Amino acid sequence: MRFLEINAENFRSFNSLHMELGGFNVLIGPNAAGKSNFISNIRYFRDIASRGLENAISLQGGTEYLRNLCIGGSRDQSASCIIDATAHPASLQFCEEDGGRIVARCFRIAYSLTIRFPPAGDGYTVFAERLEASCSFSRRVNGGDEVHLGGGYVALEREGDHIRASVVPETVAGLFRLPSYAEPLSPKRSLLENPTLFPLLSPVAYGTADFFRSIALYDFDPKLSKRATPVVGRADLEPDASNLAIVLRRILSDPEKKEMLAAFAAELFPFIEEFRVERMADRTLVTTIRERYTGCASIPAPLISDGTINLTALIVALYFETKPVIVLEEPERNIHPFLISKIIDMMKEVPERIGTQLIITTHNPEFVKNAGAENLFLISRDERGFSKIARPAESEDLRIFLATMGIEELYVQNLL
Repeated sequence: MRFLEINAENFRSFNSLHMELGGFNVLIGPNAAGKSNFISNIRYFRDIASRGLENAISLQGGTEYLRNLCIGGSRDQSASCIIDATAHPASLQFCEEDGGRIVARCFRIAYSLTIRFPPAGDGYTVFAERLEASCSFSRRVNGGDEVHLGGGYVALEREGDHIRASVVPETVAGLFRLPSYAEPLSPKRSLLENPTLFPLLSPVAYGTADFFRSIALYDFDPKLSKRATPVVGRADLEPDASNLAIVLRRILSDPEKKEMLAAFAAELFPFIEEFRVERMADRTLVTTIRERYTGCASIPAPLISDGTINLTALIVALYFETKPVIVLEEPERNIHPFLISKIIDMMKEVPERIGTQLIITTHNPEFVKNAGAENLFLISRDERGFSKIARPAESEDLRIFLATMGIEELYVQNLL
């Protein structure tokens, strides 16, 4: 699964946000343009599914900072997205009275949430929420072959404090009875917090919530990755890669994964012969490397360069974390410019090879140069201070400049 679109209204520095994404997406722009606020929108989706709406808003700084400071509570705040579920379609089944079954395979999901603010204070209520899955319908009778019935959608939508389910087209909806449920939903909660409200459609709600929860956002800090790590910790990579030693130990315990790690590492630092994770007397773990120059001696993580640690964390995130979407904030930090093109080549193959969607922020001209204009999204501020997103590749003026100048030079001169 992956994002096809991300939209928002009255969200942080954005008055209105619309972005269509591909497999490899690079966000560029001046400082304070709004790149981090766009990432916050993705984090908002993840937190709603994993922590609940009230906590998700609190983690954004409360309603005051969730919405745009200039617009405030005068307008509703909304966030929506469209998700491509073709690779892992949810399957729904509805029983007919004659014993037949209607099968719906959901290949695209649209989710939207709108919250409204009181005239005064920091409160909020959910004004509207909708989860819609575009489907291909078929009919199966007594376990026989399926007969295609055409396309349509199934949807869950809030009506006040209740949830209503619907199926379109009517020609399909009329073949079975969709039960209604009157269980109320708090005006401060999202339907993703309780996917079982409509059991027949729960695979769509569960699938959407699980997709949001699985999004990984990384902002590596090599100083933390170098420290000795307690033996007890998460098995998947922390956002700052502070548990890199734990994750490497898991990878190195699998011979096939260990060989993969060595192969990827050889592309970026061929002088490293081996990664190891050593257990200390105080029950902590330390990453070490053995170089071709040092014989049998190992070098502990505190003595390894920041760039080497960052690259190791990047390899782990790209190839050993099973996430549908990975967000990387300035992954090129501490890395020599010569390696940038190799890193980008690795990143570009990840969506095709593994199916993971990448969203990256950067200020690095070499990264901009090698990413490809078709993958760049420029975030800037308009005359009123609102963030806006543009695609440089779609600008006619830019094409004229590119005839004589490289896109990285235009970026450095702030001419994009």
